[in-house]
Amino acid sequence: MKLKNINSLDKAIQSEAPSIGKIMADTNPEYTQSLLIMWLLWLDQNMSERGMTENQIENCAVSIMQRHKSLKLSDLSFVFDKIIHGEIELYGSLGINKIIKILDAHFNERCEYSAQKSESKHMEFNQGIRDFGDKRSSVSNSEMSKKMQHAVSHQNIQEAKNKINTKK
Repeated sequence: MKLKNINSLDKAIQSEAPSIGKIMADTNPEYTQSLLIMWLLWLDQNMSERGMTENQIENCAVSIMQRHKSLKLSDLSFVFDKIIHGEIELYGSLGINKIIKILDAHFNERCEYSAQKSESKHMEFNQGIRDFGDKRSSVSNSEMSKKMQHAVSHQNIQEAKNKINTKK
């Protein structure tokens, strides 16, 4: 699983990285909390602002586990990189409430993006059905026309045979 180059919301969503909830289900809450603590330590160490205390980091990990089970590790990578590179303004030091608000906003953006993408795929699918239906109708009409011509020809042949037989 690669978490480098997760530089867009789409890549974060499409990544095969596990969600926080999946990690909890596959392992245990303590392991998941430790993993999140490592991510938060990495974020904290890469910030030039005053760092979070050990207790704050632990509480933040628990809050993330409780509120954002559906986020993937790729989402954390994407969001934390944006924080480190100044794309998300913190206005002061890093804290639990700021991280949770940032993840809340990311989750909402993720949901809106997924909904738009789903709607777009749905529209493409419906257009494909309409296009297929139009092609199917024209094929059906063409086939129907051929069958009608065949039936008429067959009927004409039968009538001709009948005339020949009646003359005999």
